Amino acid sequence: MKSSHFFLAVAKNIKLYTQLWEPEIDPKAIVLLIHGFGEHSQRYLHVGEAMTKAGIAVAAIDLRGHGKTTGIRGFTTSYDDEIFPDISRILDIVEEKFPAIPCFLYGHSTGGGIVMGYAIKHKPAIEGVISTSPWLTLAEEPPSALVSTMKMMQRVRPQFAQDMGYTDGILSRDPQVDIDNKADDLMHSIMTAGLFVEAVENGRFVLNHAAQFPLPLLLTHGTSDKVTSFQSSHQFSTQAPPEKVTLKLWPSAYHELQHDLMKDEFIDFVIDWINEQVESITTQPASALSTS
Repeated sequence: MKSSHFFLAVAKNIKLYTQLWEPEIDPKAIVLLIHGFGEHSQRYLHVGEAMTKAGIAVAAIDLRGHGKTTGIRGFTTSYDDEIFPDISRILDIVEEKFPAIPCFLYGHSTGGGIVMGYAIKHKPAIEGVISTSPWLTLAEEPPSALVSTMKMMQRVRPQFAQDMGYTDGILSRDPQVDIDNKADDLMHSIMTAGLFVEAVENGRFVLNHAAQFPLPLLLTHGTSDKVTSFQSSHQFSTQAPPEKVTLKLWPSAYHELQHDLMKDEFIDFVIDWINEQVESITTQPASALSTS
């Protein structure tokens, strides 16, 4: 695997950290990966390694307020004005570097909600979306006092922050995940009012516009997820165009499928889905030609 990284200036004092993992041979597809709340792109290195072995290149960014990207921890004021344009900028760079090969968006948790909202609003010229454990709604309704406070502060001081803390055993059934996270200086649990309200409203928007989802979608969730609601993922799948959505529920799995006990099976499943989409794209012209 070939590895590189760069910083992209997207606003005053904001430089997006982006990693690029490439196979040794010319890639057959490129994936832009969007991580979840409180984490960062390096936690997906094992996913990148598996994908590059399968001939798929991966670009992975640290969102605003996360990882090595500069700015206030856990902070954004707007998906529409900041996060979505950031994705568009990186997609432009990716597509310029890898022209004429299929491109996919992959998001986890908060990132899963982001890529679904982005696909509905922007209808990007890509081949598909992968969303794992997306924040459409949370597994448990947050306290009403927290919601009221965050909504009020989002209007007057969106950088207002709450430390959500870190709960052992909530992300994965593998106890090593908690050990690694506590030793990781780039992990944090700071949620600002701006990010919280945007994530909640984006999840509501995605559920309300499921019927408009424009692209092939692999939607996956663990049935024992204690962070985001797998029932909301199922609800989305019943309301979206059936020919677009592949729903895969993982019995007893927790929130981070990519770090859970069946992580290798999960990663292979995602790669197989990407391969199926690539194969359908590459065979389509020949089919059209034979029927003309």
